[in-house]
Amino acid sequence: MVSVLSEGVIGMGDGLIICLLGFYIGARKVLIVLTVAFFLSGLAAMVYIALKKGKTARLPLIPYIYVGYVLSVSNGFGCGEEI
Repeated sequence: MVSVLSEGVIGMGDGLIICLLGFYIGARKVLIVLTVAFFLSGLAAMVYIALKKGKTARLPLIPYIYVGYVLSVSNGFGCGEEI
């Protein structure tokens, strides 16, 4: 569903992980994780472009979602506690 709505920009695996994470930690908390993940992937994309690897390359999002979740839980951004 997420992949269809984003017209293939977010892959099926990424969408599945986002949906499962939403069921596991809730919609509000998954937004925090996605904010961190998109920020980190944006930084990686800037480095990738600066190294002149090309503007048409596709970067996987799942590693950044994982890092966003770990950072959110370890820093107490509300992902590991009940509201």
